[in-house]
Amino acid sequence: MTDDSTGPDTPERRSALPESRSASPARERRSPVSMRQVRDGTNAVRNRIGTLVRMVAYVCAAILALGALLVALEANPGNSVVQWLKDAADMLAGPLGDLFTFERDDGTPHPGKNALVNWGIAAVAYLVAGRIAERIIKP
Repeated sequence: MTDDSTGPDTPERRSALPESRSASPARERRSPVSMRQVRDGTNAVRNRIGTLVRMVAYVCAAILALGALLVALEANPGNSVVQWLKDAADMLAGPLGDLFTFERDDGTPHPGKNALVNWGIAAVAYLVAGRIAERIIKP
């Protein structure tokens, strides 16, 4: 008598085996990631980051422009939105906030002109820096 468990692995023998021991179903082979796919994925991420950097620069420039406009129009300083915009613009302007100083005829500072010129220069600097950073980041 022959022992069925030690015989050669033939197609007839495989078909006689229970389903769990038969040849495993064909597995989907994953093709390795090509360099082109890696490059395309990296470029997509760089595009998104570059766009995000540009948008942040635009928002900063808009805050500076609105803050300067509110100071020049002498908006109500008691309003919390006006105060927040002015504080944010002053913070974003950084060292450019006091680049030029304008005075009235009586020697007092002219806050409207100071804000329009200095914060306007800062807004342009944000726009230029954001555009340059975007060009560097994007492929």
